[in-house]
Amino acid sequence: MRKHYLTKTQNMKVNKTIGVLFLSAFTTISYSQEVKALVKKERKNSIGLEFRVDENFPNIGFTYRRFFKDSKYNLRLNLNLANFDRFGGSGLLSSPALFETNDSTRPIMGIDNSYGQSGSSQKIEIGLERIIDLHRFKFIVGADLFLGHDFRSKTQNIVEMEKYEFTENGSSYFKYQLRQSDSIFNGSFLVNSLTVNRNYMKLGANLRVGVKHKFSSRLYTTAFFGARIEQSMLVRESINYSNDSNDSFKDRLTYSSSINILNITGFLSIGLHYRF
Repeated sequence: MRKHYLTKTQNMKVNKTIGVLFLSAFTTISYSQEVKALVKKERKNSIGLEFRVDENFPNIGFTYRRFFKDSKYNLRLNLNLANFDRFGGSGLLSSPALFETNDSTRPIMGIDNSYGQSGSSQKIEIGLERIIDLHRFKFIVGADLFLGHDFRSKTQNIVEMEKYEFTENGSSYFKYQLRQSDSIFNGSFLVNSLTVNRNYMKLGANLRVGVKHKFSSRLYTTAFFGARIEQSMLVRESINYSNDSNDSFKDRLTYSSSINILNITGFLSIGLHYRF
């Protein structure tokens, strides 16, 4: 049998071919890993909480953002919730407007507005944002359309007053105060009340300008100043007296007619968001 041996030149060619194949395979694997790493780091979504001061009422928003590759804009969705009590407090701390009656047992009565107005609000916002890099700062300009529901409740009370006489620095004085019960089982100063409940549907638009600060590849915060234009439309109204049988004081409990309102307001917000 004849044995075949590779020449030195042939050995070099084989080794070179093996080296090229090994280098190509290594480069392909490395490139594939880099691409996978880049794809893995590309986080297209974020969720967060946004705290807003709106018409002097604090509220909270749940925010979602969708980021698009090769686009200067991102999508923003926000569910905003608010619950407020404008005045609150107790009628004992109020200063009612007084009026006289022809009833000797209750000569002075008062109209107490201390319970003021309370309500709640729910709003869905959808819009676009654009991030602008300027002098190491990231500014955000955004515009939203929104649909919302507002509930408003306002109460007026007719209260019984009494004359209170006292002495101070040797002089005699008097004032009127809410009638004090003889005991916790003997009556109340409240005679009648009127509560007006209204439900509104709201349509409008926001324009927001703010800044963005990134803490890490996943965590970032935002702060906005915004202006809103909205149309409020009354969809339901109810008027309730606490004492329908007491007709003598109903005319003292008044309320204004509701109208559809076009309103322009401003707001401030700050948010913390997680990108994934």
